[in-house]
Amino acid sequence: MSEEYIDNLKNTIEIIVAETHGKSIEELGHMQDELAVRFQSFIGQHEDIEVVYPSGTFNARCVDYIQHMVNHGTYHRGNVTAMLRQLGYAGTPTDYAYYLYNLSH
Repeated sequence: MSEEYIDNLKNTIEIIVAETHGKSIEELGHMQDELAVRFQSFIGQHEDIEVVYPSGTFNARCVDYIQHMVNHGTYHRGNVTAMLRQLGYAGTPTDYAYYLYNLSH
């Protein structure tokens, strides 16, 4: 990865940290909802999600980035569940089929 790419990534992280600092869980939830709407809008603007997008010297299809985001979110939900259990609280289900089942009921 180029130095410019790393610098841009660091700047982006600093902005996100500043925007979320001191927010309540409700405010963070609202920000997440807004991000979901923006993400859905981004996907809806593309007729072909198989198109290749460059990221520095790395190239991947738009659908690959979408899959990565879903998988990465699953990873973090698992982390949160493990931390809750370590603190003595019940974990939360992270199974996608369970999520879909709950949406339908």
